[in-house]
Amino acid sequence: DETAHEVLEELKKGADFSYLAREKSNNAMLAKKGGDMGWLLTTRLALPVRNSINNAKEGDILGPFSKSYSSFIIVEFLGRKKGEYIPFDRVKTDIDRIIGTEKFKDALAEYIRRLREMVSIEINEEMLKSFESK
Repeated sequence: DETAHEVLEELKKGADFSYLAREKSNNAMLAKKGGDMGWLLTTRLALPVRNSINNAKEGDILGPFSKSYSSFIIVEFLGRKKGEYIPFDRVKTDIDRIIGTEKFKDALAEYIRRLREMVSIEINEEMLKSFESK
């Protein structure tokens, strides 16, 4: 929290976002890229970040937002871009993979459900206690 606020103060004084991301970020991949996350769908962002971005102007520094107890996010808002039409041929493989994954999950869940119906499970309490004591 303290480091995030120190970085925010440096940014407000005109420090370079990319430089600070490389020097201070605890995310090695983002640090290597100077904090550049590329274009993101706002729906993939945490609600507090999304709300701030909705009202942001290009160049605004937003945050810090708490990502976890030991991690914070500071955002440099570089702009907004509307979604674009993507031809079906370019997304067909992704759609097939997503649908296939969903069908597999459903089939696996059904298979596990049927196995549970067919197999009787008994817990040997004495054996369990002996494992717990070890």
